[in-house]
Amino acid sequence: MTIYKFLFTQVACTTLAMLCALGVLFRRGVSFEIKNTSFNKQLFSAAIPFAIIMLLMSVHYRLDGFLLERMHRNGAYEAGIYAAAYRLLDASSQVVYLFALFLLPYVAKQWSEQKDIQTVILESRHLVLMFSITIVIVVLFLAPWIQRVLYHHNDMKAFAVLQWCMPALIGYSLVHIYGTVMTATGQILQFCYITLAAIVINIVLNFFLIPSFGAKGSCIAALTSQWFCGITAMLYTKQKTGVNIHFRSLLIYIFTAAFLSISLYWGNNLQINKWLLITGAGMITLLLMIVTKLFSIKMWIASLRRTTLT
Repeated sequence: MTIYKFLFTQVACTTLAMLCALGVLFRRGVSFEIKNTSFNKQLFSAAIPFAIIMLLMSVHYRLDGFLLERMHRNGAYEAGIYAAAYRLLDASSQVVYLFALFLLPYVAKQWSEQKDIQTVILESRHLVLMFSITIVIVVLFLAPWIQRVLYHHNDMKAFAVLQWCMPALIGYSLVHIYGTVMTATGQILQFCYITLAAIVINIVLNFFLIPSFGAKGSCIAALTSQWFCGITAMLYTKQKTGVNIHFRSLLIYIFTAAFLSISLYWGNNLQINKWLLITGAGMITLLLMIVTKLFSIKMWIASLRRTTLT
């Protein structure tokens, strides 16, 4: 795989996805006729907050590597280590992003019709956080093996950076879920303020931590700012929409993390095949979700049907 093949594949997949989406819209009778080509000030004003939040979130996600390369005395090496760890974080966060894509139109429609949104929000949070917790624990205990599989080296510093980088996935998950809810319920300007505050925290921490800790400092900055953004969005959503935080599930998250940690520590010491350990971790998480009723297949099927019908 060369960079050219990668770019070609990415463009081809994006084009295919766009064509599929257009096909679905045309089949549903959606018209794309442009009736008025004059400047629409009202439409422009309504679109600005969405453009701003996309810009702010892009800055928040990508600023660390930029600062790291320019502020550290060995910037290129540190940025390379950070980028290697961030690729895995970015790939994992795409799974959460897919849930956010489903959640946005569903919550927006339910909210406009003054119907219940709490159930689907909590179910989405349970699903993505349990997924994120599983990924984080697996990386914390299997970081050396993952580095060897993906990058074919035994750099101890790279192991540590990967272990510090991945916990930010939990913050990403909260941002995707509750940021989507804030957008769907008309609180996008407030979400912009929260994201801007997270960026400021990220920049300040990077300036203090990068010169001494390098890539690990950027990981700490990303971890802190993402968790701040996610938790603040969750608390603000509770205040404005009344969606329950559901403290019982928070205890289940902690129990799951502890149980997975013990299981992977024990499996590592017994030299069990790493793929079996990862599979076992996924099965344990799924079993805990079913036993504790954090996940309901019937609810998701019903929600998907309602989304499809609308």
